[in-house]
Amino acid sequence: MNRRQPTAVAALPVESITTVITPLEPHMSTPLPPAPPIPADDPGDQRIQELLSRITDLSDDELNELKDLILQEFDEESNPATDVRMDEAALEGLEELAAAATAVKREESRRDGNVTRGHDATQVLAALRADGRSTSSRAIVPAAYRPRVSASSRGNARAITASGHPIGNRDDLAEEFITAMRTQRMPTSRDGRVLVATINADRPQSRILRRDDSPEAVTAALDAAAESHAQRAITAAGGLAAPEQVDYSLIGFEVVDRPVTASLPVFTAQRGGVRFIRPPTLAQAQGAIGIWTVPDDLAAATNALIRKPSLRVTVDTEVVVDTQAVTNILTFGNMTARAYPELVARVTELALAAHSRVAEQQVLTQIGALSTSVTGLANEGGNLGATRVLLPLLDRAASGMRDRLRTTPDDQLQLVLPHWARGILRSDLAIQEPGDARVGVTDSDLMAYFAARNLRPTWSMEGEAGQQFNVQAPGAVNAWPDHIVSYMFPAGSMQFLDGGTLDLGLVRDSALNLANDFQMFSESFEAVLFRGGESLRISQAVSPSGIARAAA
Repeated sequence: MNRRQPTAVAALPVESITTVITPLEPHMSTPLPPAPPIPADDPGDQRIQELLSRITDLSDDELNELKDLILQEFDEESNPATDVRMDEAALEGLEELAAAATAVKREESRRDGNVTRGHDATQVLAALRADGRSTSSRAIVPAAYRPRVSASSRGNARAITASGHPIGNRDDLAEEFITAMRTQRMPTSRDGRVLVATINADRPQSRILRRDDSPEAVTAALDAAAESHAQRAITAAGGLAAPEQVDYSLIGFEVVDRPVTASLPVFTAQRGGVRFIRPPTLAQAQGAIGIWTVPDDLAAATNALIRKPSLRVTVDTEVVVDTQAVTNILTFGNMTARAYPELVARVTELALAAHSRVAEQQVLTQIGALSTSVTGLANEGGNLGATRVLLPLLDRAASGMRDRLRTTPDDQLQLVLPHWARGILRSDLAIQEPGDARVGVTDSDLMAYFAARNLRPTWSMEGEAGQQFNVQAPGAVNAWPDHIVSYMFPAGSMQFLDGGTLDLGLVRDSALNLANDFQMFSESFEAVLFRGGESLRISQAVSPSGIARAAA
């Protein structure tokens, strides 16, 4: 930098002049005061001042450039052409350079801290992913029985009991085993074993490889260990020069929703079942009703056969409904679960979705068995499209049910259809003749068609045989199913019964231990009961042909 040249001053003993410049420690959080402005007498000074003014926004290259400029100026100031002492102005210039250097160090420390914070945040998120989406399926060990891990970084080991009490010698350890056997402790770990004691090896964090560490973190830890033993790291030449990144995540798309079950009133049967009697129907009460006229009244005095009608009321047969278990058992290897927990979590999620599918199919099967199976007429709707065949059929079936039950015409009936029925109706309306076609039919539009008939649809994700799409093979896209099975009943007449619990747990027995395996299981206890009224299982062939007019 161009500053005033130092002038000669009286020589003093070196020991009598001490200049101490104390840079701010990198770990301090108090911001540095702005660096003193450096006189901009030459292009180098101008560049330093310009970079300092936006130091937090500099790229790494610009920050290195600033560091080089400061060091270049320092070299010029510390090697004057003449062997003279620095005056006050030259000393101030040197202090300005020191302040600028401190600002650079502080910025480097801040960026290093950001990298560390980002790494810590990534590790926390990775640990959250490794823990899975739900804790309901994991065995929870009480806090009092969890082993305590020392935070010490010394390279030693110590033994503690499962509750955290130290073990001083082998006699203490033997006593702990005897106590565990006498008290018959329950398993306290995921593999079904009873935890008695733990030996903790206290190592530095840099010597611990976590299962959610990135490949870069693992490589850095291994390199550091190699350097501590004076071993040279081997680097590859050519190509990527590094192993490809490992992705342990396993994606999924399924859901565990159960729309049919959710649409029914739910009751809990803690004793595994329920007994009840269905109420009489309206048709069964017809024998109690009669017409009594004056001639009837006169004739009844002399004719014993002329009497008012009377219905003998009897108790109907008792109905017993027991819940059934929908089971789910998975067998894992201990080593697989330990090394690849992501696979265990993914398969567990898939099994829960499969459990929902089988359970919903059972609900529909039981509803169908409790219903009267009907179809449309032999040539229902002629050759019209699916919309003009299905909606009139459902309208007719609903009107007949309301008539037989003598409900009000606006009384809503529940209707269960497969979820893809919306696609058939939408496709049928989209390919109608020009002028009639409706390409942009929404789910709300379709719901309005059913609401106009006082029907409340539930869109099932499952169905009976033939009510689901087959596996897609190469070639043409699979066709729509050729018929729709739906279920119609008064709201509340079909009810869902469950056992009140969803049991989850682990299985560990001698046979599994011999194979180094364990099992995870879940069981739900459920059934459907029909309380009375009427229910129809309606099967109708449909085709999204778009034909909107009957043949002449």
